[in-house]
Amino acid sequence: MHKIGRNSNIDKIKGLLIFLVVFGHFLEKYMGWHGDLSSSLLKFIYAIHMPAFIFISGMFFNIEKWKESSYRYFSIFLAFQFLYIIFDYIVNGGDVSRWLSTPYWIMWFMFTLSIYCLITPILIRQKQVLFISVCLAIYIGLVETDNYPYSIGRTLSFLPFFILGVLYGKKIYSALFEKWYAVIISIAVLIALGIASYFIDMQPSWLFGVANINDYYDSVVFGIFIKISLLATSILSILSVMRLSKVLPSFFEIFGKRSLSIYLFHGFVVILSSKYVYFSQPDCLMLIVCFVLSLATCIILKEQFFGRVIARLSKPIMKIFK
Repeated sequence: MHKIGRNSNIDKIKGLLIFLVVFGHFLEKYMGWHGDLSSSLLKFIYAIHMPAFIFISGMFFNIEKWKESSYRYFSIFLAFQFLYIIFDYIVNGGDVSRWLSTPYWIMWFMFTLSIYCLITPILIRQKQVLFISVCLAIYIGLVETDNYPYSIGRTLSFLPFFILGVLYGKKIYSALFEKWYAVIISIAVLIALGIASYFIDMQPSWLFGVANINDYYDSVVFGIFIKISLLATSILSILSVMRLSKVLPSFFEIFGKRSLSIYLFHGFVVILSSKYVYFSQPDCLMLIVCFVLSLATCIILKEQFFGRVIARLSKPIMKIFK
């Protein structure tokens, strides 16, 4: 039995991941996917951060408390879905009715986690559950349908990471530190990912988990190859980041402990800043601006005040389900 309680290394990993989430969103808003520098960085970031968060969530999923976990995530989703819809209407105006059936932007993660907690106790009864999850991830990337409503695309696309975390996550994490050469392999994997991110043309929606690959290629076989390649790349990259995490600066630990607060509130900061704060600088300077904005956002939102706000907003909703 591999038991991994809360430790500073896991928190540092989560801290790095939440910083990458915030950094990626600032890059998207201010630089976009069209420049060589920003596109390469975004592809690198999106191949790792959310798959890794979902993998870690699976690692620490307690099947005996599946109901409480599902209620908690869904309560947070409902509270912040409402806040983001109202906020979007105030800031941007227009029709917000589409968000009645689709999680608002970053809120897909809370909704998807609530679904995972709900269905995992049933899924893991199946002997080939990991294979089944991979098949579902491939299938949703091939069918010609709108994958945004109810976050169906992301939920199925990222399901293998959660199931892998539930079944083998703690064993894999422990095994990563048993072989010295795992460090060399991890460095090589991340370098290869960086090179691939620069040279390989890739649709952003493939990394979002919402793409219909057949919209870009007529070959089903090639579509399956792309999905499997993306899954394998993300898994190797996740494990590489985890193996190298011990060299991360200690300040990432507090970011990791408060990652939920940073995740839920950073969207408001990104929306407001991109709406009202304009920067026009060369790419290298814009990269520095996005980095500084991301670091400042994480530093501010790590405060316990934001965690208390989340509890105040979600607990009344949780009582309804209980």
